[in-house]
Amino acid sequence: WLVLAASGVFLLIVCVNASGLLLARVAARSREFAMRAALGAGKVRLARLAFAESILLAISAGGLGVFFSWALLKVFLRLAPTSIPKIEHASLDLRVFAVAAALSLTCGVAIGLWPALSSLRAGTFGAGSRSTAGLRPRARFALIATQVALTVALLGSSGLLLHSLWNLVRIPLGFQSEQTFTMAVTLSAAHYPDPQSQTALFDHVLARMRAAPGTIAASWSNASPLGSYAITTGFPVDGAAAAREAGMLRLRYATPGYVETFRIPIVKGRAFQEADRDGRPVAILSEAAERILFPGQDAIGHTIKPLWGPWHEVVGVVRDIRSAGLTRNGEPEVYLIRNRHAESMRSGTIALRTALSATDATRLLKQSLASVDPQLPSDVKTVTEEVAHLTARPRFLAALLVAFAGLALFVAAVGLYAVVSFLVTQRTRDIGIRIALGANPSVIAMQAAGEAIYWILTAELFHTASTDAWSWASTVGLLAISLLLALITPMLRAVRIDPAITLRAE
Repeated sequence: WLVLAASGVFLLIVCVNASGLLLARVAARSREFAMRAALGAGKVRLARLAFAESILLAISAGGLGVFFSWALLKVFLRLAPTSIPKIEHASLDLRVFAVAAALSLTCGVAIGLWPALSSLRAGTFGAGSRSTAGLRPRARFALIATQVALTVALLGSSGLLLHSLWNLVRIPLGFQSEQTFTMAVTLSAAHYPDPQSQTALFDHVLARMRAAPGTIAASWSNASPLGSYAITTGFPVDGAAAAREAGMLRLRYATPGYVETFRIPIVKGRAFQEADRDGRPVAILSEAAERILFPGQDAIGHTIKPLWGPWHEVVGVVRDIRSAGLTRNGEPEVYLIRNRHAESMRSGTIALRTALSATDATRLLKQSLASVDPQLPSDVKTVTEEVAHLTARPRFLAALLVAFAGLALFVAAVGLYAVVSFLVTQRTRDIGIRIALGANPSVIAMQAAGEAIYWILTAELFHTASTDAWSWASTVGLLAISLLLALITPMLRAVRIDPAITLRAE
């Protein structure tokens, strides 16, 4: 919906731009229309001519748009995150062509309506060779103001979205992703049928990784902080038979070193230790889980019981992590020790925090696994990549909106340049006479751009009210600079008019 709205606003900007240019063209062709009227063409026929030209222009542009969309679609598919459902099936079909045709015809009628009505005005014809009359100033610059206002809205929206994206990537996750790598491993039931063989393999791999130079911490878990996890709705606590209803709780099994690998801050108590794997099962709660399971109490020393296992003593409380996404608060998490006599668990994630480079860390993970079982497949990822995946969709949308805003800025600048250039050309006789009478070139230049600058600033100031002042201030500044640059050439053209040539032509 956001991309559709942005493309709709951009299309509206283009239509306003084209309508303004066609109006300027109708004014420039006033003598031609007067000649046609003198030869018997009625007003309706002249209006039909203006409509036909605008519709042909729109259809031609629509055809080019479909051609470019075929090429741009491949680019978008490469940039689009996989989190967008069925994005890989996006293609051009008959529905796209039908919508494109309908939009082209609609735009053709829309941009030709005002020029056609303008051609119906009797005052448009018969002005004479010396006339500099054309469009009324208000009608002339109302289109410019509308175009600038829409461009401000699109630029401001993209600025707000970029600001939002910047805030999103700066949200603390509750753990550190830098220099951390994960490797997902799945064991076959035929080669690893019992928990003892599964535990032995993971322990051997972890031992090799911990002994490698540069290793800071290593651990195994059934899910990394941003990976899939088991969910439960509650635990029996402190020997109670019935479970304490707690809503949705995320459940993770982990070995000692998990908290250190991801550097999840410990609030109180301690992390898992190697001795815990052979002793009484222990657990660690997040702050949210402690508030839910033990409201108003210190959870250290209390016990909880998962639905499939023994009682676990709570030995620590850690900070909440944003495991469900960057836009959601920390979810309640329960970490259970993976002891050496646990039930069967053939899949898991081995995590490594190391001082090595990404290439060396990936090689270490794969070699550690291959040294124990070279037949096992492995999938190594950086946790930073997993975090970036969470922001892939908003980054994609922000990029598209910025692209639309940039195109709108370009179109607005081109439209302003064309209209002001037309005005300078239309007023060539006036300017030539004033220069011949001794007018200062700088005054001529400022007067040529004065009306345009007035309408630009009027449109900008009207659309600057917002709660995010920085986004809108930067938008107004960027737009003002771009549009004022578009006035430089018409201003220079105005001051370079030769009065002798102008008066001789008249």
